[in-house]
Amino acid sequence: MHCNICYDLLVKKSNCSDRLVYFETYFSIFLLKYKKLGVFKMGEEEKARAELKALTEEHSSLNLKIAALSSKAVFDQLSLQRMKRRKLWIRDRISYLNEILCDDIIA
Repeated sequence: MHCNICYDLLVKKSNCSDRLVYFETYFSIFLLKYKKLGVFKMGEEEKARAELKALTEEHSSLNLKIAALSSKAVFDQLSLQRMKRRKLWIRDRISYLNEILCDDIIA
C-alpha cells in the first residue's frame, strides 16, 4: 500500500519521462529488497505469477505474429516495429518478474 502511494505521488509530480524511468528502476530495486525481507502482502506473489504467465503467453504469440508478418512480401513496417517494441518490453517485464519471484539461493 505504502509503495503504491509513493509511486503514484512521484508519477503525478513528474512530467519528464527520464524521471519516470529512473523512478521505476529505483522502485524495482526497492521491491526486490522488500521481497528478500519477506514483506510482501498476501496475494501479491500470486498476482505476479499470474502476470508472468500471461506475459509469457503474449510473448510467444507476438513471436508467431512477427514471424508471420515478416514472411509476407509486402507488410506494414510500422506495425512490425510496434510488435517488436512490445515484445522487448514484455521480455524485460518477464525478467523483472522472474527476479522478484525467484529467491536468491547461494549454494
